[in-house]
Amino acid sequence: MKFLARGVPDQYYTVTSRLNAMGHQRTVMRLVAGCIFLLSLPPLLAAANPAASTIPGGRAVLAFIALACVALAMPWLRYRWPTRAQSISIVLLGSLLLAAGCVIGVNPMSGLLISTIFPFILGYAALLHSTRVQAFVAAVAAATIGSLAVRIAVTDVPTALAVT
Repeated sequence: MKFLARGVPDQYYTVTSRLNAMGHQRTVMRLVAGCIFLLSLPPLLAAANPAASTIPGGRAVLAFIALACVALAMPWLRYRWPTRAQSISIVLLGSLLLAAGCVIGVNPMSGLLISTIFPFILGYAALLHSTRVQAFVAAVAAATIGSLAVRIAVTDVPTALAVT
């Protein structure tokens, strides 16, 4: 984790102390936890659908992603703000799980729709963390969207160019 913390210094403790001073820390913690919980619903619903993935074990991976989202929300439900290392871990794991959820589906267009969540993760990383964390999330997003564009281009090149 330390290699991701170098580069341009982050504002993690500055923002968290400011939120605490204004009395908004607990509200923001519950809001972040709620957002992560909501992100567990689409993969959970997709895991219940037999046609969601043609990859062997794809539905199990979707169920794992849903459970992992619930686990990632837990640090935000505690009595104190997560540490900087926990927050970086949540961002990294969340972006990787999101990428997996995007590419595992049968329809790459639904993966592109799901990938619209990347800007929210990137915004959180930009607000609180260093440029290296932001670069990691941006690279995962670009690789995910690029792979989905290639899958779309196999059948429809103009659409692939239009959506990327």
